[in-house]
Amino acid sequence: MKINERIEKIGGKYVVLPKRGKKKLGTHDTYKEALAQLRAIEISKAKNESQVLTYDQFILEKKSNHPQGYKAPEGSRRDAELDRAAKLYREGKTDEAAKIRREMEERARKKSNWKNTPRKDSKAANESRLNEAKKKGGCNLSKETEAKIRAVAKKKGYTFGSLKSEYCKGLGAYVSSGSRPGMTAHQWAMARVNAASPSKSWANVKKSKGK
Repeated sequence: MKINERIEKIGGKYVVLPKRGKKKLGTHDTYKEALAQLRAIEISKAKNESQVLTYDQFILEKKSNHPQGYKAPEGSRRDAELDRAAKLYREGKTDEAAKIRREMEERARKKSNWKNTPRKDSKAANESRLNEAKKKGGCNLSKETEAKIRAVAKKKGYTFGSLKSEYCKGLGAYVSSGSRPGMTAHQWAMARVNAASPSKSWANVKKSKGK
């Protein structure tokens, strides 16, 4: 990858500059810190991100224990709430954890830049099924939700039972691990169902007979 930025020592400081011009992208006390920002810029490019990360942003993102797509940098309110929900879920307080997660994503959907909309059946499948997701042997689902899973199973040639299990895992993961901003539990679980395949290390799906 071609590097278009450079490091110059100016007034005893190490400054990251663009290839052309003098607009400072970052100022650091040591060359090592400046080099770290330069690397962060290249990582940002590799991810096809439009925003150039500052050194501090790079360090915060690197420290975060949540995937970048969850938009929960270390020390943020979202980071703290995801951690709190995960702790409650581990303690068996599923209802409390689900409440935190529901309120988080409701706030996200109220933001002016929110474009997606929850599916019509999201509310019914959202919180009432989360407690069931933690029970051994799967979870109880509405006929409508099961019909959606059966449709995916038929299309992909997988067993309904294995995809239903992935749905239940998705409900639990929504609370215990998090999601992208604005997602409902139902959307997150169905996304797991749609993405599941034998080639995915996180999935345990089985092909139906005759496939």
